[in-house]
Formats: sequence, C-alpha cells, structure tokens
Amino acid sequence: MKTRKEQLLFVLGGVLWLCFNAPLVFLYNSHTSVFGFPKFYVVLFILWLSTSLIIYLLLKNRRG
Repeated sequence: MKTRKEQLLFVLGGVLWLCFNAPLVFLYNSHTSVFGFPKFYVVLFILWLSTSLIIYLLLKNRRG
C-alpha cells in the first residue's frame, strides 16, 4: 500500500489537473487586474506557488 505522502501527492496531482484544465483556466481569464497585473496571471502564479510549497512541505522530511 502506498504511504500517506504518496497518496496526498496523487490527490494534489488530480486537483492540479482540474485547476489547469482548459475550461477552468478560462474562468480566470477576465479583464480585471490585481496590483496592475491581469487576474489570469495572478491566479496561475498563486496556484503554482501554493503547489510548490505544499510539495516542499510534504517531501521535506522524506528520507530517500
């Protein structure tokens, strides 16, 4: 059986697949801006950054 961390990474991959799927990405595409940047780029950057932090925290204490 897979470990808890592997299961969480698998679920995270599925959630990211849904978030970066074309129909949902087009929901972020609007003409509003956040701090002068288009909302589309801000949302994608926040998704990328939060995913990187979650993966780092999950794998930080993993021994190889």
